[in-house]
Amino acid sequence: MCGRYTLKSTKAEIEKRFKSYADPGMQFEPNYNACPSSLLPIVTNKKTQTIINAKWGLVPAWSLNLASQASFVNATLEGILTTKSFKGPIENQRCIVIADGYYEWKTIGKIKIPYYVQINNGELFAFAGIYETNEDTNVLSFSLITMEPNSKLSFIHHRMPAILSPEQESLWLDSDINGKEAIEIITQYSESMLNFYTVSNRINKPGFNDENLIIPYKHENVATQGDLF
Repeated sequence: MCGRYTLKSTKAEIEKRFKSYADPGMQFEPNYNACPSSLLPIVTNKKTQTIINAKWGLVPAWSLNLASQASFVNATLEGILTTKSFKGPIENQRCIVIADGYYEWKTIGKIKIPYYVQINNGELFAFAGIYETNEDTNVLSFSLITMEPNSKLSFIHHRMPAILSPEQESLWLDSDINGKEAIEIITQYSESMLNFYTVSNRINKPGFNDENLIIPYKHENVATQGDLF
């Protein structure tokens, strides 16, 4: 799964990379700890030239009570066509979620070790996502799609977020293809372009949001594998 990520790039860098313009009024402060329920930048298949904010944690269209709503941070690639909350959005409400790194935790005995994963040492990239607009609450929200990991990332966790190549991004946002065709676009991201390393347990607390979160950190008495250790 994926429960935290980063977007520390500037507005200008984001707009250039995704050939889209930020919705007026959007603020782009460096985010080293993007968490579920936060408002975060996405590009939808309805507005492919506009970057907008949406809440991370998809709120199904049928969820009536905002206070007790069901929300979904991740959607599995394998079940997305048949799951009640996802089978509508995968057909015609796909999005890309903008990021430049993400965190994952490896379980070792009774402890969990956080890792930071990047593309080519910090380049911007896009997660495959789906979004929904709840008719009663008018909440725009999204889920990240997860899949089985490639062999490199399987060292950390049994799932990884679906990362799109630049060529796949435009296909994913193509409203002329259906859900089945869309998920066939997704492939395991190239291992050679990924690198990761362990970081401090400070990332476990949503209240921390600073550049120190992505500084490499070696955990004592724990054998870990990564590009820097």
